[in-house]
Amino acid sequence: KDYYGQEINPKSWALGSLRIMAYQMPGTYRYELTDSIEQWPESSNKFDLILAHPPLNLKLDSRYRKEDSNVRFGDQLFIRNGINSLNAQGKLIVLLSQRILFAGMKDKEIRMNLIDKDLIDTIISLPGGILHNTGVPSIILVLDKDKKRPGKVRFVDAQKYVKSEGLGRKVL
Repeated sequence: KDYYGQEINPKSWALGSLRIMAYQMPGTYRYELTDSIEQWPESSNKFDLILAHPPLNLKLDSRYRKEDSNVRFGDQLFIRNGINSLNAQGKLIVLLSQRILFAGMKDKEIRMNLIDKDLIDTIISLPGGILHNTGVPSIILVLDKDKKRPGKVRFVDAQKYVKSEGLGRKVL
């Protein structure tokens, strides 16, 4: 197996690099310290699995919107690029704000496209406060090009799996 990763935060990248070395999984690794919005892998690269955590509700400026001026948020770009980078059996698992489920305009267009192509496998709803430094409710969106249950979407409310640990801190 081959593994490829990108991380923009130097501390997270260093920790990830150490984990790669510590677990000594079989295969080759390429883990880059780079901005995956600006440096998304070439379109010829196709992946079995993409895991992504774009900055929540990141509004893109013009330098990020070269290819599609209608894309206004980072999560929209990650969904589009992620789907285009999957092989025929690939999965995209991405952590997003719940905005993508309810907002209009480009978000609605993306949702309709995902539904029309039957790519949505699972939506896991997470309560606000589960992520450090934000109280924004979020979701884990699982997109699958090779769904085992076509025409179906699994919804999971993770609220019942969350406990509070004081001072607004919540953990799964």
